[in-house]
Amino acid sequence: MCHSSCGGSARSGVESAKELCSRGHEVHLFMRTPSFFLVEAQEGLFCHTLYRTRAKNEHAACLISEWPEDELEAMAKLVISVRKERGLDILHAHYLIPFVFVAQKVRHGLKGASPFLIATFHGTDVNIFGNDHEPDQEIALAEALSCFDVLTTVSRSHSRLFANRYGLRREVEIIPGFVDLSLFRPKKHVVGSRPVIIYVSNFRSIKEPDGVVEIFDRINDGAGCELRFVGEGEGTARIKEMVEKRGMEKNVVFYGLLQDLSSVLADADLLIVTSRYESFCLAALEAMACGVPVIASHVGGLPEVVVHGETGFLCPYGEYAIAADFARTLLSEPETYRTMSMNAVIRAQRFDRREVVKCYEELYKRGLEERV
Repeated sequence: MCHSSCGGSARSGVESAKELCSRGHEVHLFMRTPSFFLVEAQEGLFCHTLYRTRAKNEHAACLISEWPEDELEAMAKLVISVRKERGLDILHAHYLIPFVFVAQKVRHGLKGASPFLIATFHGTDVNIFGNDHEPDQEIALAEALSCFDVLTTVSRSHSRLFANRYGLRREVEIIPGFVDLSLFRPKKHVVGSRPVIIYVSNFRSIKEPDGVVEIFDRINDGAGCELRFVGEGEGTARIKEMVEKRGMEKNVVFYGLLQDLSSVLADADLLIVTSRYESFCLAALEAMACGVPVIASHVGGLPEVVVHGETGFLCPYGEYAIAADFARTLLSEPETYRTMSMNAVIRAQRFDRREVVKCYEELYKRGLEERV
């Protein structure tokens, strides 16, 4: 189960399904609406949705986490029907809200015949839900989580955040994010004549897109750089207004939402991440796989992806002057850039999709064996 939007958890769910299917497993994707990401026809891969199309007012960047009761019930019934008809062995939720409540209904509905239940929490499902909801809703979440056989997350940092927020005492397995190295490949290890700085985001407030404008304004003072915004969301209009007010339009391009990021990342020279929190950051990993060094906030799971001084630079959150200095260093020192670019590619190979999804596969097999 995963969301239909363009976020990292949805990407992880869809890409995991594809990889597992290529390994010979029968895989069923459960989503509210068809996925933003292309799901190619593949033998053994089945997609189930509550609705055939996304509503006109539902933007692909919008993650709909609060479902009405009738939708929760409908999704649970859909899962139960597949369990009964196809013998579904594993039910894996990529994101907590609302899928933990769907899984809870599935377990109650099937009683002792429930599939093995796994939940992976990715990011905003922990920090935003914990900040915005009432204590009784957090209690309901904790109760729903108790029905899962295994919990996983994408970084040690995020595991600690989750444990502190919900007082969790059970073990959480760390299985990181991953990258398809057949798609995300390096084209170069040198800075282009017109340096390209790229930013990939859903433009939610937690991503702090304003910071990228601040950093670029400092970098581009006579440097002749180009800034490319990839993605779209609630903050896009505000960022466009900031760019116009600063007279930066000729050096800034807005690409909007893209299903395939590999080509735009490979053409970039530097990725900037200004988020105030990231559980992992797939964009950083994918940029590194393309040989693109990353300058990012030293928050959440980012230090588990970007190695400071080796594959990029980490700076205190909100310290845009420091980030700009790091960027100027990389763009003006060819040997430093070349070394970091190659280091980034080597680092990204540790997160190969085939190897990481194999960890999920082994977890599934172990869980089923323990049930026998």
